Amino acid sequence: LGKLSPAVRVQIKMIQFRKLIHNNIIFQNFGPDHQYEDDGRARMRFRKATVCRLSITVFLKHDYITQVGGDTCNNLFFVPETAHVEIMGKADDAGPVSASHFLEEYEVFGMFKRGVRAGCDVQLVQLLATDIKELIRLYPDEAVEFMQTVELAMQKLVGAESVLRVTSAIAL
Repeated sequence: LGKLSPAVRVQIKMIQFRKLIHNNIIFQNFGPDHQYEDDGRARMRFRKATVCRLSITVFLKHDYITQVGGDTCNNLFFVPETAHVEIMGKADDAGPVSASHFLEEYEVFGMFKRGVRAGCDVQLVQLLATDIKELIRLYPDEAVEFMQTVELAMQKLVGAESVLRVTSAIAL
């Protein structure tokens, strides 16, 4: 994509992640909206800037995508298609760690203190912490709303005590 014009690269990314944008509730919140003064154009620019920073990462069966205290806990991952992705239960001394939740299509995870493992070979859509930090700098209002929505979604998955605040996650 490097030799293409920036406008063409943006359009390719928007097409590449079209299903994710239309089916993930977090991205749906950043579409055109007439309740805003500019009809939601700033929100759509934020969504486009976010999508342009997404990348695909491949994990093999039983790979840990995030580990407790690992350096990938500060990234966001989206499940773009039906895949077997497991949030691992809390570790205790009594026995092996097992899956406590299986992620569904278009769910988001990351930035929490629990391990996540691929149950099969899987392609995930990733948003790096460095890109989140840049989005917060460029689009402060929209990025804060986006990250609050992400945090709420993850709290539903693993509980508030396991979710890192945005500022804590970016500092990792």
